[in-house]
Amino acid sequence: MRNTILLKITRWTSLFCIYLLSIGTVYAGQLSIASWNLEWLTSSPIERFPQSQRSRQDFQALQSYFTRMSPDILAFQEVNDVESIKKLVGLDYKIMLSERSETTYSSHQFSDINQYTGFAYRSSLIIKSYPSLHLASTPSTKLRFASHLSVRTEQGEVHLLSVHLKAGCRGKYKNNRSCRSLKSEAEGINQWISERIKRKQKFIVVGDFNHNLSYKNDWLFNVISKGVSSQTELKTRNTKSHCYVRSNKQKRKLHSYRSLIDHIISSKDLEMNLPYQFLYDESDLHRYQLSDHCPLVSAFDI
Repeated sequence: MRNTILLKITRWTSLFCIYLLSIGTVYAGQLSIASWNLEWLTSSPIERFPQSQRSRQDFQALQSYFTRMSPDILAFQEVNDVESIKKLVGLDYKIMLSERSETTYSSHQFSDINQYTGFAYRSSLIIKSYPSLHLASTPSTKLRFASHLSVRTEQGEVHLLSVHLKAGCRGKYKNNRSCRSLKSEAEGINQWISERIKRKQKFIVVGDFNHNLSYKNDWLFNVISKGVSSQTELKTRNTKSHCYVRSNKQKRKLHSYRSLIDHIISSKDLEMNLPYQFLYDESDLHRYQLSDHCPLVSAFDI
């Protein structure tokens, strides 16, 4: 009788464990996160953008860097299709492209190639997807769809936003089109952060801001953190830029960015490792078409 009871308990325990595995893993400890602008990554390259023309060897080189980083979550930018990002991350990751890639938003798509934001995340994670945040300064603007998801942890949900903001306004604010658009996008992020704080949700905003937020009293970060500065922190404030990439004008030469434009902003109470750039090998930059951004890597306590 006792053996029968023990056998039943063992069976129910096994079934329960299988159920937990089927619904994903609630992580404890740390989750690693990377942000990577992949510069016109596509499975259908076009002549107009030479950066989009990648060989099998180029994809293998990019895949090698991803494997060496092995993040739990990748927030990416400038990806045209699921097939191309799958070549990098493999079968153990699920892919989420921004809503701009869906047929509902066909009017926001270009006919030849697109730059979508999104996420790749380990299949074992418990992820919930949310509608993309449209940060465009005008309704007719096709771009600026920020991808939004949350990951379940022992401390509750952590919301993540993958962004790719307007280029052309890296320094002081000027009353021109690029800076006005960038300011409008920052206001949209500020509203998103305010909503997370109102709902008592932890958050991470990560991606290509096309601007160095680490300047002392930087105007753009002030817009993003307006009214929420006491609960918001720029985790990349002390991250140094050491990234070398291939020059677009002179293919045989390399150049480095003097300041960081890929950033991580999060809840102040979310403990994170100091983000760092995952650098390319110089020989790889000469041999392969990689990207004009180095990946940004960190991990947060959960």
